[in-house]
Amino acid sequence: MVNGLRTVPLIVLGTGGIGRTLLRQLLQQRLHVRTSHALDLPIVALAGSRSILVGDPVLDEETILAVAEHGLSGAASYHGTPEDEQIAVLESLGERGFNRAIVVDATASDHTIPVLLRAVELGHDLVMANKRPLSSEMDVWYQLMAARKRGQCIRHEATVGAGLPVIATLLGLVDSGDEIVAIDACLSGTLNYLCSALEDGQAFSEAVKSARKQGYTEPDPRDDLCGLDVARKALILTRMLGVRAELSDISRESLVPDCLMETTLDDFLERLESFDVTMRSRQQSADEQGLVLRYLVEVSAGQTRVGLVPVPQATPLGRLRGTDNLISFRTARYSERTLIVSGPGAGREVTAAAVFADILQVATLAMNGH
Repeated sequence: MVNGLRTVPLIVLGTGGIGRTLLRQLLQQRLHVRTSHALDLPIVALAGSRSILVGDPVLDEETILAVAEHGLSGAASYHGTPEDEQIAVLESLGERGFNRAIVVDATASDHTIPVLLRAVELGHDLVMANKRPLSSEMDVWYQLMAARKRGQCIRHEATVGAGLPVIATLLGLVDSGDEIVAIDACLSGTLNYLCSALEDGQAFSEAVKSARKQGYTEPDPRDDLCGLDVARKALILTRMLGVRAELSDISRESLVPDCLMETTLDDFLERLESFDVTMRSRQQSADEQGLVLRYLVEVSAGQTRVGLVPVPQATPLGRLRGTDNLISFRTARYSERTLIVSGPGAGREVTAAAVFADILQVATLAMNGH
């Protein structure tokens, strides 16, 4: 503790859009965090996929600001594998005077898994925006979550609903003894946008191209349309209910025809129009029944599926428009009217803010000896 401040060091993995936005927020709020929470959150290291910056013992604000603005361009490249060098930084924390740190995973990579496992083994805390470790093999999930029983903190609010308090709400329900009967959710802003466009009469191929042009999709829209990202979110929710499940156990409907999954991006976009008739037929069938199509996560009775489902237009899910997300919890206590969390489900600012909030929660618990 220095000048009445409790120091909780950070190691940030990932300096892409979310990681850099987080750095800006940390710098902007540094004085507030110090005065309101009596906390100092120095950054020991910033690690990307190709290079790493390590402080002596911490990074100065000017360096952090430069990374926030321009990334790790000019930083030292890895001599060995990124995982080995990141783990070496973790193992050197004691020599730097830090016994316990928060490791922040703001990547979208599987390669951080060994780093996170070593971090919890060494007694550090984790904050994650990266859903891949938590949707990896069940053994990885158990190793990460076992750290909680040792008094460490594992927070991952941003892995399911970006800035929405989905994880906190579910944990509150489960920990207070409520019984989760069913979870129904729209957890992809991209797919919600496409459903709204179909509802408005737009051709599927045109809706995909429009969404891509506006930046609502990944550079390759198939990464969204295949439903794999939504399935990862669904798996995290399923595992939080105590169900032992792998990604292969999630029933997943892809909106990309199998014949277009392995083609070039240009070929995919050119040939997508040939599937407009199929999607229009599904939309018309829903219209005739007074329903609308939504790409849903459905969790109930130990079964989890993600796919395109017709829902009543007058329901909260049916009224959902644009890129917003919505998650509905039906429980023993919320049986007649479900508990609903809804709002922006994507965006760097809200996602980074959720990570920032998790960091503050973990740092506060560390201050109190948890």
